[in-house]
Amino acid sequence: MNIVSIHNSESKAINTSQKNALILDLLFPFICLLLVEIITFGINAKHVGIYQDEWITLSQLHFIPHSLDKLIVECFWNPRILIRPLEALHFGPLFYFVGENPLWYHIVCYAWEFLGAWFLFLAVCRFIGDRSIALTAAVLFLLYPTHDVTHYEIVASSLTVSMSLFTASLWLYLKGIDENRYGYIVWSGFAYFLSIYNYELCLPFVLLYPLLYVLKQKTFPLSSNTLKTFVVFQIPTVLVALSMVIYRRFLFNIDLGYRYAMVYDLSNFLNVIWAGITVNLSLHSLKFCTYMLIDALKEGLSAFSLACLFIAACSTFVSLVKFPPLARKGQIFSLILFGTAALVLSYTIYGFSPEHKPVIDAWLNRVNEGGSLGACLIVTGFLALLRDYLLPAKAKQTIFAIVVSALTATLIVIDWQFAKPWVVSWNAQKELIGFLKTRASEIHSGDSIIIGGIIRYTSKWVPVVDGVWDFRGLARTTLNNKKINATVVTERLFMTPDALIDRYGDIVLGTFPFKQMLLYAPNKRRWLRISSRQEFVEQARQLDWNVPEDKRVKAK
Repeated sequence: MNIVSIHNSESKAINTSQKNALILDLLFPFICLLLVEIITFGINAKHVGIYQDEWITLSQLHFIPHSLDKLIVECFWNPRILIRPLEALHFGPLFYFVGENPLWYHIVCYAWEFLGAWFLFLAVCRFIGDRSIALTAAVLFLLYPTHDVTHYEIVASSLTVSMSLFTASLWLYLKGIDENRYGYIVWSGFAYFLSIYNYELCLPFVLLYPLLYVLKQKTFPLSSNTLKTFVVFQIPTVLVALSMVIYRRFLFNIDLGYRYAMVYDLSNFLNVIWAGITVNLSLHSLKFCTYMLIDALKEGLSAFSLACLFIAACSTFVSLVKFPPLARKGQIFSLILFGTAALVLSYTIYGFSPEHKPVIDAWLNRVNEGGSLGACLIVTGFLALLRDYLLPAKAKQTIFAIVVSALTATLIVIDWQFAKPWVVSWNAQKELIGFLKTRASEIHSGDSIIIGGIIRYTSKWVPVVDGVWDFRGLARTTLNNKKINATVVTERLFMTPDALIDRYGDIVLGTFPFKQMLLYAPNKRRWLRISSRQEFVEQARQLDWNVPEDKRVKAK
């Protein structure tokens, strides 16, 4: 064997060894993130279900001829989906394959969550070259407890899909910069296109790409040659963002698509952004989550739960401790700056709405999905600074791994506690569905089912049934009859001479004639049919239902 052959053989052996090492370096974080996702959310997948507005969507699809093209078209022309058209390709096919079975919707959502965290890990690795910091950011991104609605509300899973596509876009963009290959920049633009046309959550993030370029290249101001490359690299994402703005404007000009209420008030705009920052990083939210943790510990953790926590913490520790701390101080500050920009920008899209103020303990906490990306990068950056400048050099990576592993276990317990009201709600709904099935023979087309005396919410923001928007869809789907009407006794329900009216402000949500009405009071085990207003008044008094006269809307 000659010298050249020996050299080539050694080179191949080295390349194979490097590839194997790289695979192992990626395998540990992959398994860690997968275990954390399954342990935190996957174990509850079969215990959570369908909530509130989702019943509207599913009941509409239930009565559409069951073919894939018809379901996609029906989804597409929904005014709320038309403004984000790729969402139809998410819900249409899912309904075609799984119908109203909530398990698979949640499994798909959790798969997207995992992919989003994985692409964030790859992106941060590209950004600062430190795998331990990248894995910390990805784990925190999975577990950040400011938007539990996106984990359990099927409709809100669209935000998760969009965020995952955005993190994939970031990774492709950074790969394009590193390898100076414009093809990756184009693919990054395509991933961004899929993201914002599925849900507009990441539309303001178009401004993050130029910031990412500058922070990655570490040169500012840019030279003439670098400036040219900088501008060219922004073209795909800028064109995509402009196309979304033009598409929305076109729909509104021809009076199509759902329009949110808009306010052009600087005070509201700044208040929304500030509220978003405080929800993600304030002592108030820390205190709220601490109470959730204390409640969970008071209730006690099962042996199975403790075993799951041990597995999650160990997988995190083992994955982190094997990576050397490589990020420099400037790179960590770049990560914090990028996270700050993402946190602020994520709320600008809600700054024009009077109805989307960020909170942690309400149904609308789904608006915090984008902000959680920025927040987890900020927290990760400060943890990295503490590691590099306060911990002893010889043990700093081990101590860092212990701290992050403990934080992982803590956040998992908090997320489990957030899940409990959703589990209780779905159990209650399943009891209601079972009851309706047993009474199906007594329920006829045109009947109005009125339920009262129930706990409408299992927590401040998790509904059981709360009115037309969920109970009617649940009843129609369960009974396979779209001519059934149903609502809940709430402060929105009023009496007219001929019917009950469910009214939200000046909007009449539903009209329920007395002449064909069924009353159900689970707390008193009463189920009866009535046919007049007088009967309703008498029975409502016995059932302790308070339904006042409606003085503004005439009976139909």
